[in-house]
Amino acid sequence: MSGPQGGGGSFNFTDAIEQHADYILWMLTKMRDDGLATVDVTEEAEQAYADHCRRADIATAPLRDCISYYNGEGTAEPGSLAYYGGGNWHKWRIRAQDDLTPYIFEPAPTG
Repeated sequence: MSGPQGGGGSFNFTDAIEQHADYILWMLTKMRDDGLATVDVTEEAEQAYADHCRRADIATAPLRDCISYYNGEGTAEPGSLAYYGGGNWHKWRIRAQDDLTPYIFEPAPTG
């Protein structure tokens, strides 16, 4: 949780972790209730989110003036985004939960 491009960040890190935990709980409950063994995301969904994060990083270029781990100590390529703290992550997550299109689910083996 809260790794590179983890999303959901805010100035209140405890709140961000709670949001991630809620998402994980939702996924585990869905998988249990639907008899699913594994989950992944489609390549298209992964690329769309990575593109979104890259655009968000470029749009917030002035924030790179603060040298930190998140921008490779000031050497990271614009758009590489080690941390995505944008509130749009919640919109991506909710949309994914509503229509399930980004996910690839595999059923649990029977027998």
